[in-house]
Amino acid sequence: MPPKVKITKEQIILGAVELARANESLTAAALSKQLQCSTQPIFSHFANMGEVKQAVLKQAEQEFTEFLRKPLPAVAPYKATGLRYIQFARTEPQLFALLFMSPRSATENMLNQNSSTEFLIELIRESEQLSQEQATEVYKIMWLFCHGIATMIATQTVEIADVEISQLLDTVFQNIRGGGKE
Repeated sequence: MPPKVKITKEQIILGAVELARANESLTAAALSKQLQCSTQPIFSHFANMGEVKQAVLKQAEQEFTEFLRKPLPAVAPYKATGLRYIQFARTEPQLFALLFMSPRSATENMLNQNSSTEFLIELIRESEQLSQEQATEVYKIMWLFCHGIATMIATQTVEIADVEISQLLDTVFQNIRGGGKE
């Protein structure tokens, strides 16, 4: 009898993320089919599917954060985060929806203070030489604008070229900055 193939916790999480990317239901049966194993390995690493779903969210958040923080050549760091946010919606629409368009995201969105928002507000404050309050206001407006574009792209409501998105971000940012000087 051949030895049993050992399915790791990481393989289970990555398989579950692939189901989420494919917009498939995350059930024990679907995941065991994805992994080509029985459900036993899943439940030897996780107490229930709720734990698997939490691990998928954590993995998706990690992938999003890594994607968001990759610099774009010749683009200011704060603008790059906006462009990356929108690119994530374009390249990973199902993970974007999971993270930012689900009931769970209503309490865990980018407008709530967390390490990501604090990082971005500080980036704006330093690069634009703004007060904390001004930087927070710029962040909120820009995030809402980026989220709107990203949501429309993820849901295929609109198709906007990256060049046009970059120009729109510049226009909105300049209008915010100009509005604050009056």
